[in-house]
Amino acid sequence: MRRVVDTFDGVTEILHYDEAAETFAIERTQDVEAIAEDVTAKHSQTLGKSKFGWHIGAIPLAVLAKHAEERGIANMWDLCKPEYADEMMRLCLDRDNRKFSPTGGRA
Repeated sequence: MRRVVDTFDGVTEILHYDEAAETFAIERTQDVEAIAEDVTAKHSQTLGKSKFGWHIGAIPLAVLAKHAEERGIANMWDLCKPEYADEMMRLCLDRDNRKFSPTGGRA
């Protein structure tokens, strides 16, 4: 069985349930193109400078969650803590994420 559980802020959660095996998984998907376009637009208007400092990018929640899972970090929000600054830099500078950074990534 496959069923959409929730949709919020562009993130869709889909429940996959196997009755025979009595197992389930939750899949999170997100259309990230709107975020990539927003990053490009912001950078072209401001050259990256905002009233709060430099805009270095925007990481979609689905990408953040996937990175945390791949790196063995139980809570994706931990990536926002200062002790995970190196992990965030790795994520932001990864070439696969270059469309979310106005500088295009560089790892």
